[in-house]
Amino acid sequence: MKSSTTSANCVLLICLLLFNSARGGDNSEQNKFRQREATDDQLGLPQIDEDALVNTQCPKNLELRWQTEVSSSIYATPLIADINSDGKLDIVVPSFLHYLEVLEGSDGDKMPGWPAFHQSSVHSSPLLYDIDKDGVREIALATYNGEVLFFRVSGYMMTDKLEIPRRKVRKDWYVGLHSDPVDRSHPDVHDDLIVQESEAARMKSML
Repeated sequence: MKSSTTSANCVLLICLLLFNSARGGDNSEQNKFRQREATDDQLGLPQIDEDALVNTQCPKNLELRWQTEVSSSIYATPLIADINSDGKLDIVVPSFLHYLEVLEGSDGDKMPGWPAFHQSSVHSSPLLYDIDKDGVREIALATYNGEVLFFRVSGYMMTDKLEIPRRKVRKDWYVGLHSDPVDRSHPDVHDDLIVQESEAARMKSML
């Protein structure tokens, strides 16, 4: 009796698996992402002359001049500028936590007076701006806390700063936004069909 129940359960399980796989096949046929084929995959492997690759050289003579370490990870692009007017480029590095660093462009050494300490984290690149209108541009740095800090060339953090007030964001901030008129399932952003769809949606919204 027990073996017949077990065999019946096995048959039922096999039937369920076959039914689900059949349904999955129907879904894949309706799925526009699965219908699309990667055209590059149909081209096959390119013919590469390995001997020619070995004998080729970069037209530019590149070499690593220097490398250095900073206090923490970098999440924003450094600023490259001559901040102390000595005719040489310097590298202003916004490290993620608490420090703004300035390196000599020629050898990567830390410039005297730097790094400068602040009490926040940074996700944005620094820029040059003359906040006190004395003709010398300071280094401006926007922090995660909503403050724009200013540093003199010497590494001194100025008392002048800009504070961006916090904004309240409603839970349903997205309600009332226009829906995206473009079908993003197409592989190429320059596709003629996308251009036509967006133009049609724009004309419809103007009516």
